Amino acid sequence: MQLMCDKTFSLGQWILSSTGSGTYSVTNGRAVFSGANVQLYTPFLIKPGETLKFSVMVKCTVYGAIVALDIEDKSEGVYDKIFIDVKPAFDRYEVSYTCPLTKTDGAVVLCVLGNSAYGSASTGSVFYDPQVEIVGHKISSAPLRTIAAGLLRITSTAKDIHPNFFSCGVYSISVGTTEVTVTLDHVYSTPSESFTPKRPLVFVSSTNDGVAKMVTAGTVGTDANGRAFFRIKMWDAAGVVINPSTVTAGNDAYVFFEVKAP
Repeated sequence: MQLMCDKTFSLGQWILSSTGSGTYSVTNGRAVFSGANVQLYTPFLIKPGETLKFSVMVKCTVYGAIVALDIEDKSEGVYDKIFIDVKPAFDRYEVSYTCPLTKTDGAVVLCVLGNSAYGSASTGSVFYDPQVEIVGHKISSAPLRTIAAGLLRITSTAKDIHPNFFSCGVYSISVGTTEVTVTLDHVYSTPSESFTPKRPLVFVSSTNDGVAKMVTAGTVGTDANGRAFFRIKMWDAAGVVINPSTVTAGNDAYVFFEVKAP
């Protein structure tokens, strides 16, 4: 089963780890590393008996690039790794980890890419199209996890995710005349196969201290970058659709939302 993995290498799902003088940037959707000991990693939780496979396209101008899996903690050392030799053309590299049945709580697996401590100041590498897959996973019994949640705030002065409440997984929001579009951080591993076989579940609810008395979650889709999004529509007590772009003072609207997927 393919897991959602941010293919744009944005700092959010991906975490920067740099203990040397190396540098990192994103160019045309590709992660570019220069120098030694600079990496990105992103965590995934797997259950006992499951195998996580992480692969990515890489090219390297000087020895020292790495594709690796760390287990539980970035400081505990690498479980499975491939050091990339000089590769002037892109090639796909894959590493994997199987969670032992004795690890009853499962394992957090960190997918790592970048330049290792064995690189040099002249080590250069480029990565694109990361893919994460779980093998030995039964979709019929897959537990759903929250991939995004928060409180949408629509007022005359603010149209955002309320900063005074916990939130996660939201990339951006945009406001139309009848709906609010919430775009998520999560990018489908293969954008051309988005929502295969199933779409995420979206739950929304209004609050007592706003004019939105009924809310619905509408279209669930993906944008041009493969990011998942959904739309929220709101009605007032009279049954009139609220225009989020023209909310006036004293007519605030608030909507809790949660998005779940395996």
